[in-house]
Amino acid sequence: MAEIQTGILLATNRGLYEPGHAEPSAFSGMHVAGLTVDGTTVHAVVGRHEIWRTEDSVGALRDATWEKVARVEHQAVALCRRPGALLVGTQEAHLLRIGRGDGGQGNNASPLDSFEEAPGRDEWFTPWGGPPATRTIDTADDGDLFVNVHVGGILRSTDNGESWQQTIDIRTDVHQVLFHDATGMIFAPSARGFAESSDRGGSWTVTTAGLDFPYMRAVAIAGDTILASASNGPHGDRGAVYSRPIGSREPFARCTAGLPEWFSGNVDTFCLEAGGGATEEIAVIAAPGGTVYLSEDGARHWREIASGLPQINAVAIAD
Repeated sequence: MAEIQTGILLATNRGLYEPGHAEPSAFSGMHVAGLTVDGTTVHAVVGRHEIWRTEDSVGALRDATWEKVARVEHQAVALCRRPGALLVGTQEAHLLRIGRGDGGQGNNASPLDSFEEAPGRDEWFTPWGGPPATRTIDTADDGDLFVNVHVGGILRSTDNGESWQQTIDIRTDVHQVLFHDATGMIFAPSARGFAESSDRGGSWTVTTAGLDFPYMRAVAIAGDTILASASNGPHGDRGAVYSRPIGSREPFARCTAGLPEWFSGNVDTFCLEAGGGATEEIAVIAAPGGTVYLSEDGARHWREIASGLPQINAVAIAD
């Protein structure tokens, strides 16, 4: 097998793995999700309710020292690192903040009260009737904050979370929000296709051009290429990853070189990642069934780098 790109982390139902290792590097036997990597600092959601951190080198995770920085009441879904704080999105659509240096065993994640009063909150829902969740979070270099609620659209804050504005029809059913600093665009895969905004959420377009199916879960950016996953439904059996140049209006094209014709289900939110490492053209797909694919040329070609892993909940790539 060709050399495996280092710095790839895989959060699974049975621990935190690195490609090329048969056993987990940390949290063996535990549910791990919500990875964030910032330099040599890694945060992870462990056991659904605990936030753990290590500041050891990503390349030495098997010997890393981890500390628990918070335990949260509602299941943690998403993490986002921003200057001076870690943001935590949870089930029942809460947004929490952990300040720099917080640690210990208690519940020291502070809720953002402003988010509890966000516009349209009474309309948030899920298709199956359960409570909504704060599903994904992203931040711009200038400090603007974008939060995707499932199902509740995308909210934007320009004042560090003091107030919020709704930016998209919640019925679009967005599954991820990704802000691209280089272009100032927002990308959002949804149940209705690929939504994007060039004015920070003031207006949106939704396209399905080039997609075999409109149901979408994940988005990532590899160099100058947008990657997005789509399938034939929330419980579908034909999933794929598609690509398109950033800023282009051409249709998406299905990625095929080195990949199966179809994945057996959705390439889920958090399971498509790109960037980091020595080149921004690195991309990783964590496919249903515990198989991992790597591209090092902006998603033009792929190769399998791991298989037979437990269910993968999130992928991260070291900067």
